[in-house]
Amino acid sequence: MTEQLQRLYRAVHEVSALHTGEGHGGRDGKTASTRPLQRDATGAGKSRIALNDTKTAKLLRKGRLKVAQKVGEEAVEVVIAAIGEDREAVVCESADLLYHLVVLWNETGVTPDDVWNEMRRREKARGLAEKL
Repeated sequence: MTEQLQRLYRAVHEVSALHTGEGHGGRDGKTASTRPLQRDATGAGKSRIALNDTKTAKLLRKGRLKVAQKVGEEAVEVVIAAIGEDREAVVCESADLLYHLVVLWNETGVTPDDVWNEMRRREKARGLAEKL
């Protein structure tokens, strides 16, 4: 699972880097929400143009507040599915939640390694049976 989240994070980061210059924030301090996506005018960057049209790029253009809102919405959908005892919906909504969480991590400069390190720290401090 760690490897899959790392791949997702790298993919989101690549899309984010297209319009921030550095991923989260960029050298000029502008975030995804304040800096427009740049298209490659040479025609050599078809993949770059395609990345500009992805769901991730569209979400990043809406800014951090919208990304955070989507994380909350997806979390609620997971809860609703769980309460309804709909296992398939829990799986699908959990995938949506993880995707939006990774986008939010990117927007805030958090990496999956940061999260795993915190989980390891908590495990050492409290043991595996405690809340990680």
